[in-house]
Amino acid sequence: DKLFNLTAEQQQNFLHFYQTKLAQHIPRHQIVADFLNVKLGNFNYYGKTYTASETMAKNQGNCMSLALLTTALAKLVDIDVGFREVNTEPVFEKHKNILLSSTHVQTLLYDPDFVGEQDMFYFNKPAIVIDYFPNTSNINGYYMKYQQFVAMYYQNIAADALLVNDLDKAFAYALKGIEIDNTSVELLNTLAVIHRRSGDLSSAQKLYLTGLNFKEKNLSLLNNYILLLKKQHNDRQAAILEEKLAELDDPNPYTWLEQAYIAHNKHQYAKAARYYLKTLHYAPYIHQAYIGLYQIYLKSAQPKKAQAMLEKALEWTHEFEQRKLYKMKLYQLYAKH
Repeated sequence: DKLFNLTAEQQQNFLHFYQTKLAQHIPRHQIVADFLNVKLGNFNYYGKTYTASETMAKNQGNCMSLALLTTALAKLVDIDVGFREVNTEPVFEKHKNILLSSTHVQTLLYDPDFVGEQDMFYFNKPAIVIDYFPNTSNINGYYMKYQQFVAMYYQNIAADALLVNDLDKAFAYALKGIEIDNTSVELLNTLAVIHRRSGDLSSAQKLYLTGLNFKEKNLSLLNNYILLLKKQHNDRQAAILEEKLAELDDPNPYTWLEQAYIAHNKHQYAKAARYYLKTLHYAPYIHQAYIGLYQIYLKSAQPKKAQAMLEKALEWTHEFEQRKLYKMKLYQLYAKH
């Protein structure tokens, strides 16, 4: 409950706004959205996870922080909310030997006054989407249950603790998260990493294997398990799982782009190229994948292929500065070859 508690002053501030707008006959869920729009006028999109009260007081936070605040406000006036994962281009932060890739979440404020027509089937009630950074390249993912959303908060805090090597704190938060949502492969992955870093490779392996038994295969978990197998010098099993990872049918192109970036950063160019191509198989419009291939082909002295990738990237790039950069690179290739 502490995640969603607001101070008495914060509640009064919002409720005064709410009652004023309600008197103007503005829809109730719209009032919550309007309050957030006013509140977020000077919002600092800071990559740290805060509770609802902290988010409102600091006027900053990440997408999880915004979702917690939105939920807290909606709870005050009895408005139902929903949560939706959004697949976005992976943005990485690297701290020592930990690579962080964030999951984006949207909050939906459902219209409390909606009454559907008789004999009509509705997949979802009308809702206002509260988004951190709306983007046309975002791909809507699955709807999350309340427990999954709350567990994601603990996942974030556990990851923050891992960054400073506070394994006890990371373990406590990850364990709390898994108690709330025991279907979270991400939390199992985090727990496995914590055990591996503490030297308990046996428990780490059991956690990875548990995650692999889940219906939905998680590429990050599989990749981390492969790293553990290599650490144990079990190269044969690692090679088998690497083939399995490449054959997984995950329709979210950004999961493959993420794996491509990881392989590229490790100078595993053949693997990176395979994952860039997998990205483009699902979404030929992701110009970052073409650029990754361009860099690999250029490095391997295949200028014609590199040129072809740049040309394809240009087809799918609409931002002026980005197009200008790609055109300059293309001109340099033409000049050399």
